Amino acid sequence: MLNNIKEHINNRINRIILQNRQRSSSTKNVIGVSSEPYLDLIFNPFNKRQWNYLSLDHLLDYLIIRVTDKGNNFYIDSVGEFEQKAGKFFSDTNAFIELSYNPFNEILNKVIQLLNTLRGKDLIRKWQYEQMMPDRTKCELAHLYFNPKTHKDGIPVRPIESTIHAANTKISKFFDKILRPIFDYKCKDTTIIDVLL
Repeated sequence: MLNNIKEHINNRINRIILQNRQRSSSTKNVIGVSSEPYLDLIFNPFNKRQWNYLSLDHLLDYLIIRVTDKGNNFYIDSVGEFEQKAGKFFSDTNAFIELSYNPFNEILNKVIQLLNTLRGKDLIRKWQYEQMMPDRTKCELAHLYFNPKTHKDGIPVRPIESTIHAANTKISKFFDKILRPIFDYKCKDTTIIDVLL
């Protein structure tokens, strides 16, 4: 009996949501999307006009879609507005400069040259050399991007430095394997609080 009541209420709510969506879509030239998208696709699939409206092809030059800093949501804004927020970050912090050229090959060649010199002077073993040598096909230039902080007033941006595929990443990982156990042992009784004041 209780299950029948729950099912009836659930079906009634679904019908009301769909009716409101249909009414809103047809009268206001707006597509209403319920909080549970599967309802739209199962019970009342979008018509061609609605799919075309949801298609972002015509807006890709004007919109930016980013994952938010916290909350696992998406943030959609105009490219110009987002560039202004990034520009404000640059002017406020003065911490980064925009490069006028792509230094990828220069950085990669310097890393390779350093490793070749160390190996040539027998300062590192062959297996160490091979572990630290960057793979040109998998490397990319370290770069900066921004995630919007939608939980803050004015939606400022948080800078993220992406270095995961940089030319020197394998060197960093190699030394981390060596130094991490030493650091953990020496600092086991130390509490580290990472706070910016």
